[in-house]
Amino acid sequence: MYGLGKATYAEAMEAGRKWVGKGFRTSRREGGSILISADGKRQFRIPKYKEKLNKYQANFESRNSNSGQWSNNGHLNIE
Repeated sequence: MYGLGKATYAEAMEAGRKWVGKGFRTSRREGGSILISADGKRQFRIPKYKEKLNKYQANFESRNSNSGQWSNNGHLNIE
């Protein structure tokens, strides 16, 4: 887990779409609020309010294969 700094909601959404790239799919989990890359190795969780942190964050996650646990998780704080 690591921090990625701060961005607006619109900036986070643009970066998230670029992170997963063309041909991404949406996850049925959490009402389609997760974008997953075509190869299944990157996912973007759209900005969501985190009660424990009292702020909005987006998550940029990656893994080495197209299944299993996400091994990297970058947090982007939303201003």
